[in-house]
Amino acid sequence: MEVLEVLYQASKNRGILHMGDVIGLTDVCRNKIIGLSLIAIFYRQAYDTDLKLILKAGVEKTIPSQINKIQKLLAKKGFDVPSEQNWKRKYDETSPFVIPRSVIDDQEIGMSVREASRLTLTLEAEAIRNATDKDVRNVIGGIMEDDNNGYDLWIKFQKLKGWTDFPPNILIH
Repeated sequence: MEVLEVLYQASKNRGILHMGDVIGLTDVCRNKIIGLSLIAIFYRQAYDTDLKLILKAGVEKTIPSQINKIQKLLAKKGFDVPSEQNWKRKYDETSPFVIPRSVIDDQEIGMSVREASRLTLTLEAEAIRNATDKDVRNVIGGIMEDDNNGYDLWIKFQKLKGWTDFPPNILIH
């Protein structure tokens, strides 16, 4: 099924995904795939052992599973699903890669991941708001719950490391 069919055909088939469903799923999936590359850069730049472990765990346990859920749903609904890029090679790469710590350090990586997580949650909220198909809403809702839990963990991790950039009056003491 082509995306144009969803956009321009008024289908009487109740199983068809509508524009909000398709756009939401593809936006969330694209964000996850881009996130794999972004986190690979942060992973290779990080010095802090705990930070590296958290970044790699999120990539190995969460993001690929979320991408697979979206791809399965799109395939079930009759859409051609593009093959996923080989993200694992980005973590196995052994060539030298260093950005000067004056440009980005572990604390800034933590803040950047937190802010990227906030934007991801915003994108997911928009996707679920525009979705009408129950399966789509369930998949996006589950992904959003995972990501909200991850966001909470990032905040706790930043506080543990003392890497907070929040104004002091809104920190819990």
